[in-house]
Amino acid sequence: MKTAKKHISRLPHEILDNLQKERYVNKRVKLLQDLDKDESFVLKTIIQCQFLDRIQFDMPEGAPPYAPDTMPAGNQPTPIRKAITALLRCVKDYNAPQVKKEQTFINLLESVHAKDAEILIAMKDKKLHETYSVLKEGLIRQAWPNLLPIK
Repeated sequence: MKTAKKHISRLPHEILDNLQKERYVNKRVKLLQDLDKDESFVLKTIIQCQFLDRIQFDMPEGAPPYAPDTMPAGNQPTPIRKAITALLRCVKDYNAPQVKKEQTFINLLESVHAKDAEILIAMKDKKLHETYSVLKEGLIRQAWPNLLPIK
C-alpha cells in the first residue's frame, strides 16, 4: 500500500528568491499562479500589505528588537500560514494599544524563518521592492488580476 507523499509548502523567502532569479516575466507569472493554496495565501497577504496604501502598520519604521529564529527552513514552531494572520492585529485600524501591536509583530517575527522575518519587516515599511526588484504591481496584476484594486 502506497502512502501519500506529504507536500511541503515553500516559505515566502524561497518563493520570492526564485521569482527574483527568473529572467522572463511570463515565467514569473506562471511561478506565482502555480503556488499551492497555503503558499498563495501567505504571499498574497504579504503583497497586499506591501501594495495597498490603506494597510498601514502602527509601529516605527525598521526592525524592532527581536530574536530571529535559528531553526532550519520548515522547522519553525508555528507554520507561517497560521502565524501571518497576526498581521491583522498590527495595523493602525486595529483597536489595541500600540505597544500590544508591536509585541504581536515581534512575536510574529520570532515565530517565522529569519529570512521571512526580514520580508515582513520590509513589507511593513512598504520597502519589499528594495530587496525584490521584480515584485512590481504589473507582475502581480498579470498573475492575480483581482488581488489589487484598480486605482
